[in-house]
Parts: sequence; structure tokens; C-alpha cells
Amino acid sequence: MAKNLKDINLLLAYERGIKKKDATLRIYFLLLILEICVFALIGSIFLTRIMTTNNDIRRLNNEITIKQQQMDEAQKLVEKKILYTQKKALLEYISSGHIKFLEILDKLESLTPSNLKFESLNLSTEKVTCTVRADKLETVTQFVYNLQTSGYFTNVSFSSVTGDENSKMSTISADIARK
Repeated sequence: MAKNLKDINLLLAYERGIKKKDATLRIYFLLLILEICVFALIGSIFLTRIMTTNNDIRRLNNEITIKQQQMDEAQKLVEKKILYTQKKALLEYISSGHIKFLEILDKLESLTPSNLKFESLNLSTEKVTCTVRADKLETVTQFVYNLQTSGYFTNVSFSSVTGDENSKMSTISADIARK
């Protein structure tokens, strides 16, 4: 018997080998493109998150700056309020515990005769000392009498009446009565 000889079709075998290689290369190429797409997708997601986070950081830094400015302004207002309350308390203390100088001057003005002039005037919260000039000695004594009878001044005294016939000068001191 004769051996069955098969005809080897080299061209067909060659084409099948090339097709297998082409299919394998296509699969590798598709996997490479798929990997590139996945990496691009992951990269774009992370890039979007990074950009969003950077924008959030900038926005928060701007808000922090604005809040710090507002806090500085609020602190300045608090300091001004504290100074205001301290000044107010000081003014209330001064006005409540001491006789007002304007009140003293008003009282002196109401008790002064019209032809008497003050040469000097020293005021404190407890004592008044003044040097006065008048045409007559009676005007000076009238002023001293007005001070004594007013009830606003105590321990009224005058000394050293000097001057000539046309002008008399005297120094008067008085304690201020507390009310």
C-alpha cells in the first residue's frame, strides 16, 4: 500500500500563521489603547479633583483674609468701646464727686458787684483765691459780704487792701462749702 500523501499547502499555513499573529497584535494593540484610555480617564479625574481642591483652597484663603480683616475691625471697635466706657466712667466720677468749676464761676459772677474787676483768680475744688480791684473800699467789702452770706463759700477772708484813692486792690480767699 501506498502511503497517503497529503498535500501541504504552505500558503494556507502561512496565511493562518499571519492571521494568528495579526489577531494577537490586534488584541495587544486594543489592550494598549484600553490602558491608555483608562489612564487618561483616571488622570482627568485626578486632575479635576486637584483643580477643584486648588480652587477651594484659594476661596478659603480669601475668606480667611476677609474674616481676619473683620476680626481686626471688630477688635478695634471693642478697644474703642472699652476706651469710651472708661472715659464715661471717669467723667461720671469727676462730675459726681467734685464741684464743677463752671458752677463756681457762675456763683462768683452772680455775687460780684458791677464795678469790681478780677486781677487774678485761682480755683480748686475746695478753695477760691482771687485778687480784685475796685474804685472804692466799700465795693470790696460788699463782695466779701456777698461771699459770706451766700452759703456757697465759708471761711471768707480778705487781706492787704492796697492802692490809692481811685483804685483799691485786695486779696480774698474762701473755702467752697460742700453740698
